[in-house]
Amino acid sequence: MSTAAKDNLYQIRARSHLLQLLGEELIGDDRLAIFELVKNGYDADATTVTVAVNVNSGPVQSIVVQDSGTGMTLDDITGKWLELAISSALRCQRDSLN
Repeated sequence: MSTAAKDNLYQIRARSHLLQLLGEELIGDDRLAIFELVKNGYDADATTVTVAVNVNSGPVQSIVVQDSGTGMTLDDITGKWLELAISSALRCQRDSLN
């Protein structure tokens, strides 16, 4: 990420039906959440996905999912990922107007 991108702040935008979507589609199982992150890596054309689990005693524990897939551009992050609960059809419609 460029220095200019690191210095900018980006706001998350949420649609009005976000709570309904969270209630219906939220991943409620920790194992399924990890599985979903691994699947996302392969969806990004990764040839490898690594899951590192740190369960050592102490205050810092972590699960890191790392893949070799194609990452998102800054435009993908700010225009798609930071806009919660927008349907892909609505996004396509909006993008075609620009």
